[in-house]
Amino acid sequence: MSAKNSKKFFGEVFYLYTQKGFSMPIQTTSMLQSYIIPQSNSSTTQNKKTLEETANDKKYVDPLSKWPIRGFAYSNELGAAISEVAPKMGTLLWIPALMYFGADIYDKYKNQEDNYNPSTKRALEQATFQALASVILPTAAVHVGQKTISSLNKLSKDKLTTNAKEATLNFILDFINKSKLSQYENDFSPFMQKFNASLSTYIDDMSGEEKSKGFFKNIIHSLFSSKQADTIGQSNKDNLIKYANEQMQKLIEIRTALMKQERPDKLSNKVYVKFANIQEAFKKEFGKENYLHKSAKYAIREHLSSEIFKLKMFKTLGGFIALGLLIKPIDIFVENGIMKKVVEPNIDKLNHINFKSKRSN
Repeated sequence: MSAKNSKKFFGEVFYLYTQKGFSMPIQTTSMLQSYIIPQSNSSTTQNKKTLEETANDKKYVDPLSKWPIRGFAYSNELGAAISEVAPKMGTLLWIPALMYFGADIYDKYKNQEDNYNPSTKRALEQATFQALASVILPTAAVHVGQKTISSLNKLSKDKLTTNAKEATLNFILDFINKSKLSQYENDFSPFMQKFNASLSTYIDDMSGEEKSKGFFKNIIHSLFSSKQADTIGQSNKDNLIKYANEQMQKLIEIRTALMKQERPDKLSNKVYVKFANIQEAFKKEFGKENYLHKSAKYAIREHLSSEIFKLKMFKTLGGFIALGLLIKPIDIFVENGIMKKVVEPNIDKLNHINFKSKRSN
């Protein structure tokens, strides 16, 4: 039976029962009335109103807070974390973050959620939030993470931080670059004497600079300073000299093997291949008598650079760990602590003072 015919049928049944005097159970009558008599549009109107209210009550979502756009806000923190191993890339990664900060601050100045309503107060609040939550505190967290993991290396047998080892290797690299190793072919004792005298003077100079700093400056430097030389002044001199001599002795052994065209155990295959490949070019540039000395020195520099890079990577890991652990707490602390309890009340106070001064004028 079609819908049209069934409606006609039930209509006739309803007519017989109501007009001809037949009795019908109340439930049945109610059912037939609801089927035949069209319902009022009050329920439809109510449903429409409910949908409108739900739409109005829907929470506003800032488009700049959605991914992947939100990811630009963290590029500077990534840059700070990798600055040890890739300083140029670390600097470049600040550009997307600064562009995001500018867009976000301007958006908060111009709009109140999705309504156009310019406000200097909102822009100032957002600029303060971004400066603290996206620049100052995360960068500080990265540095603290790097310093912390560097300090953990003091538990090793060398009893030196990663920063102190890196500074020592940099000193060795600089000393080798300035030295003519071929002069000490048969006896490296004079070379080691010069090296230790120079190293001792360097350590004493760094220690003197460290002592001249004030108490609070020392704390700030120990937490945030990126100068590896600072850690030399904070380290035990005997430990530094012992570590430096061990490293220099390894380099002398590497050079001795390379001069015999042998691959040293302490030299990576990658560096040894570079050593083998560079010889032909150095032979043309420096001649048959000097090319092997130059090639060996080149390999030693590459080896030292590789060791320094490993130390930098170790510290970079500490920066990433600190950033991962602290980025969310930093956001919460800045938003619920600094902004709501310090910044916003003070901005309101300043606005109130300005308003009163304008009224008095």
